[in-house]
Amino acid sequence: MHQRHAGCHLGEGQRDVVTGSLDDPQGILGLAHRPTAADRERGEKLLAELSDVFRRQRQNLGEVPIVNAYVARERARAGDRDEAVSLVRAAVNDLFREGQQVSGAWGFAGTGVLVETLLDRGTEADVAEAEAAIERLAAMPTDGLAMRDIWLLRLKALVAQARGDATAYADLKNRYTEMARSLEFAGHIAWAEAMP
Repeated sequence: MHQRHAGCHLGEGQRDVVTGSLDDPQGILGLAHRPTAADRERGEKLLAELSDVFRRQRQNLGEVPIVNAYVARERARAGDRDEAVSLVRAAVNDLFREGQQVSGAWGFAGTGVLVETLLDRGTEADVAEAEAAIERLAAMPTDGLAMRDIWLLRLKALVAQARGDATAYADLKNRYTEMARSLEFAGHIAWAEAMP
């Protein structure tokens, strides 16, 4: 079974429903990363439904934090930044407590959501917290896992940009772009190409 709606019974393909890909408009997290507000709103609605399904069916509860992180990210985009940062922070802390930083890569994406949300709010304390989140991710033992490393390059580039360090930003952005292309990670390639 490969259902495409969160309200349906989720079977073997449920992870694909959640993750899709950054290029797959059917994947819920893919929708959350799309550039249009309409796609992101649709993704947020489906994520909220999916979270409810997981809780009601008492299944996949380890996936609830990443769902919550993306829902909170959309709240931040809608202007509720302070509450959203608290919710994303709590969700990412849950992911790390549950060991999700390695298995399923939820911690990588969750850290990305936290860092981007903090940088969007943009206080000096937010930038410092974003750097600490990146350091926590970098310290996790993953034995050179490419997915973690590509997220680290992206997030470090975003922090360098926020700090106004044009030299570090250009270097990190170039390394990020090269890695995305060498790994053929389409979503990361698109993100890299969208960076100024």
